[in-house]
Formats: sequence, structure tokens, C-alpha cells
Amino acid sequence: LLVNGSEGIAVAMATKCPPHNLGEVVDGLLAVIAEQFEEGPELTFERLEKLVPGPDFPTGGIICGRSGCIQALKTGRGTVTMRGKAEIEKMENSSRERIVFTEIPFQVNKARLLERIAQLVGEKRLDGISDLRDESDRDGMRIVIEVKRDAMAEIVLNGLFQLTPLQSTYSINMLSIVDGQPMTLNMRQMLDNFLGFRREIVTKRCRFELKEATSRFHIIAGLVTALDDIDRVITTIRASASTEDARNRLMSLEFTKALKLDLLLSSPTEQESTWQEQGFAKLDQEQATAILE
Repeated sequence: LLVNGSEGIAVAMATKCPPHNLGEVVDGLLAVIAEQFEEGPELTFERLEKLVPGPDFPTGGIICGRSGCIQALKTGRGTVTMRGKAEIEKMENSSRERIVFTEIPFQVNKARLLERIAQLVGEKRLDGISDLRDESDRDGMRIVIEVKRDAMAEIVLNGLFQLTPLQSTYSINMLSIVDGQPMTLNMRQMLDNFLGFRREIVTKRCRFELKEATSRFHIIAGLVTALDDIDRVITTIRASASTEDARNRLMSLEFTKALKLDLLLSSPTEQESTWQEQGFAKLDQEQATAILE
């Protein structure tokens, strides 16, 4: 949610979470973990702000001012002003200047942006522009706006910011579903909830793997027990009239040699503990079935 961002509306509730830098978010998570395990200093808001200073938009651009970012980090709500990244260059063999945009605000469509600039020039609402072209290639974005000889590039640039989406705002509203309830979370709450989620997932995974390993050990204990007295097991199976009869006969056998196995001395399950107490091993239905298979 933090790294990719998300926005939408449902049941009269809207969310608009901007994308953040992966490395910065990870640094923030590590700081939260260190604080929780008392391995690092207290994670104050000032320190968190330095680790995760604000959104990191994939199209680049510049965020004007820090107040909107700070408010969003503290409360989960805020408004940031974005601008395209522009440079004013001198044109070759000429005294004229050109404005070159290498980054544009988040969610601004480049083709529509160029149409909007051309429309404003045609309506004479934006003066001082002699040419407009898109020189973007696989190396990156490059929107070139050539300025007329008698115009000032800085004034044209201000007009572009004022009249086009090259300056736009992004309203942050980090509404999230927490345990089935919609809540507006600040940055620290976002990180805490993610760590809680990961802790739950890792715990479930470990318990599942432990259950699988315990189940496998249970079968192995039965197989090793049978292997230790394999002649009697084979004789019992051959003397049985059916698979069900063989299973019941195996479950009735008492294996005294199995108690000498180092594998079973650690008694990882209740069954092996019972074997130790009674002085012999007895197979259950699951183990007998595994031997027959």
C-alpha cells in the first residue's frame, strides 16, 4: 500500500495513498523493529520524518514545500503541491532560450499536457512560446518549449505552472482497512500494522511447517519401528487375510526393540513418551497404513 500507492472510492469512503520509496520504507520498518526490541533509540517523529520524508512519485517532479508532507506523515491526511522539473537552456547559435521539462507531476498525461499547452498558445492565453515539441526517447522524458526572442523564459515558465497541469496538487488520504474497519493511518501506524501482519504470517507459516514436520516424524517413527523388527512385520502381513486384517494385526504387535533407537529417545511427541513409559512401542492406524503402503 505504501510503496505502490492506491486510490479508490467505495461505500462513500475514499482513499488516496501516494507511492513511497521502497528503500525509505524499509529503513523506517527497521527503525520500528529496533525500537520494539530495544536494540535502537526511540523512533521519534523527527527521526521517522528523516527516514521516510514523504511520497516518491514514479514520474519524478518536485514537491513544493514540506508542510503537506509533514501533515500527512503525522495525521494520514495532507495536500502536496507538485511541479514538473524544468531547466532553462540557451539555444545553440542564438540569444533565445528554451525551457526543457525532464520530469512531470504524478498522474499527468504527457500527450494531454502538450495539447493543453498548444491550446493555451492558440487562445493567446500563454504568450512568449514559439515552438513546442516532444523529444522524449528511451533515455528519458524531454519536453522542449522554445521561447520567443522578446520574451523572458522565467515569465513563460510561471505561466506554464499557473495555467497547465505542470503544477498540480495531490490530496493524501491514507484510509486503510484494519481488522475489517476503515481507519485513517499516519506513517507510524502504517508501519506498525504491516509489521503486525508480517508477524502473523510468519507465525502461521512456522506453525504449519511444524505441523508438517511433526506429522512426518510420526510416520517415520512407525516405519523405523517396523524396520527394527522387519521379519516379524513381514510374517504378520503374509499371514493376514486382507489389508484391513494386516492393519489390525500390526496395530496389536508390541515392539520392544524400538525403544533402543536414539531417534525415539528425544520423545518429541506424546506417542514416543508413552512408548518409553510402557516399555514397548505400538503402532497406531496411521503408522500401520503407512507401513502397508
